[in-house]
Amino acid sequence: MIDIKILRTNPEIVRKALHDKVVKVDLDLVMNLDKKRVALQQELDAMRARRNELSSLMGKGKPDPVLLDEAKTLKESIQNAEKDFGDVESQFFALFKKIPNIPTPDTPVGLTEDENVVVKQWGTIPEFNFPVRNHAQIAEIR
Repeated sequence: MIDIKILRTNPEIVRKALHDKVVKVDLDLVMNLDKKRVALQQELDAMRARRNELSSLMGKGKPDPVLLDEAKTLKESIQNAEKDFGDVESQFFALFKKIPNIPTPDTPVGLTEDENVVVKQWGTIPEFNFPVRNHAQIAEIR
């Protein structure tokens, strides 16, 4: 998985990697989901900070009914925001994990398996007595 900072600062490099590796991922959607995810996280953090502030105010004596109402409303808002955040985050990571690593500039580009060039092989290829999975299949299991 690539560093999210690369996607945020240099989306064109990621777009080129997608093209070179012939991977179809809607990069604009991934970037929009990331922005939405960050905004929801900031909103959640602000609501949680306010909830903590209200808790400390109510702990210093007799609770004010206005503060109690605000705390109750805030609790419901936090639950809704957490659900929204979870939905956006799962959509984001489902797409984000499909983005390949960025190849170095000297990496030969092949549009199909047959066009890919084996530059070097080292050691012997092991044989397994079970079905072998690639990294993407293992990531889906987790």
